[in-house]
Amino acid sequence: AKEFPPEMSIATIRYEFHQPPLYYLLAAPLFLVTQGLPLAQQVVILRLFSVVQGALLLAVAYYAVKEIFPNDFLALAAVAMMATVPMHIAMTAAINNDTLGELVLALVIWLSISAMGRGFRREGALLLGLLLAAALLTKTTIYAPAVASILVAGLWRWRQGEKGLGRLGLIFALALLLSFWWFLRNGLVYGGLDLFGWGRHD
Repeated sequence: AKEFPPEMSIATIRYEFHQPPLYYLLAAPLFLVTQGLPLAQQVVILRLFSVVQGALLLAVAYYAVKEIFPNDFLALAAVAMMATVPMHIAMTAAINNDTLGELVLALVIWLSISAMGRGFRREGALLLGLLLAAALLTKTTIYAPAVASILVAGLWRWRQGEKGLGRLGLIFALALLLSFWWFLRNGLVYGGLDLFGWGRHD
């Protein structure tokens, strides 16, 4: 807390205002529907929303591992490791964007691995574009691995002699088309090139 002098009130500070909006947009209808419930019950329901995402994450992880090692035991072992890390369990039951970020990233990785073996089909490229947009609108910490997964798959296909790598352009163009409004909004709200809100946050 070195940035805040002792006499400065922190009552008005909302620490996570800079977070991308997708998780909160998806959770908002559930939040509104449960407004009449006691707070404790509403919290449990919103936490269960994250738990469902965590269950989907385990299923995606299983199939992603099977893309590399077509072996049920290895895939189940990977899922078992993910499902039994105490801190991961705790975060999966929290009301925040971490689990959705992991789920979106796992889907990007799964489809990228699939593209390495089968090539960039048009439908797969469109889906990857949508997922990359979702990643950009979910959590900044997954930007680099999501982009890297797609680029590595593209490089692999190029080394295999695939010509149609214009599909990579389609993926990134679609992702930016669907998410640019968020970065434009941040530039207008926070000023200059603070497109992630990190400068204002600090």
